[in-house]
Amino acid sequence: MIGVILLILTISAVGAISEIENQQHAHKIFYNYKFIPAIVNISDLVPQGSSVVVSHTHSYLKYFIPHKIIKIPNTISSEKSLLYYMVKNNLTYLLVYDNRHYFPVNPLFSDTGLKNLRNDYKQIANYVIDDKTKFQLYQLNKNWRF
Repeated sequence: MIGVILLILTISAVGAISEIENQQHAHKIFYNYKFIPAIVNISDLVPQGSSVVVSHTHSYLKYFIPHKIIKIPNTISSEKSLLYYMVKNNLTYLLVYDNRHYFPVNPLFSDTGLKNLRNDYKQIANYVIDDKTKFQLYQLNKNWRF
């Protein structure tokens, strides 16, 4: 009987420790002193009434960016398809949210992909939060029409 109780307590303690470690990791990322100011600054750079197309969306982006947030459709797989999508829908601002803590980098937004984007977009802001998290705000060049 005592052995069963000790086993249950041990399993509970291990689960609690794992949960605490996960919360500490999330706390470190979200409460990084650069994170919220970067999002707020990005929001200030986008004119009121403009939408922001984002590479990845999370509730905290929606909370801190008062603009309409549009997630890039899964069908977008190339720079040209992204460009066509944005021009067709009259969208100007692209926020690349690179967070390697939580998700892999889409090849479109890898370092090579971002170099290709610079042909059609002007980078307005670049905020490095930590070694695995950064925000890059781009504005579509105004001369694009299909």
